[in-house]
Amino acid sequence: MKIYRFLLAFIMILPLLQACQGDITDLEDPRDAIAKKWRVTDNSGPSGEAGYDVTISKDPIEKTRVLFSNFHNLASPDKFYAILAGTTLTIPSQTLDGTYTISGDGIIANNMESITFEYSINDGDGSVDVIANFGEPIITKKKTIK
Repeated sequence: MKIYRFLLAFIMILPLLQACQGDITDLEDPRDAIAKKWRVTDNSGPSGEAGYDVTISKDPIEKTRVLFSNFHNLASPDKFYAILAGTTLTIPSQTLDGTYTISGDGIIANNMESITFEYSINDGDGSVDVIANFGEPIITKKKTIK
């Protein structure tokens, strides 16, 4: 009789355990590790070296995409996107502001603390190949209210 009670209780609890199983993985978003403000140094050959800040954020609709604000130091309200797969970021060909066309790839390294991109950007006057190094993330200190 005891074994029947145990089996009945187990059968009733089993669906609850399976329902919780997917929730754990849903909470882990690999984009969280790179979604922040970064200090960037790029070198585009003829233009030389440039330094600026880029913000990476999570695409609210596509769970494999991240969005870039100020990529290539383009102060535009529009954002480029990249697809994250493991430690690789792929920027499929896309156009920003109807002017700049970009495509390329990036590799995340050093325990998610640096990203190196190799990409091409065309402003309508010709394409330029760029290597951009996303170094230390910029940590903004929160003010504490006393």
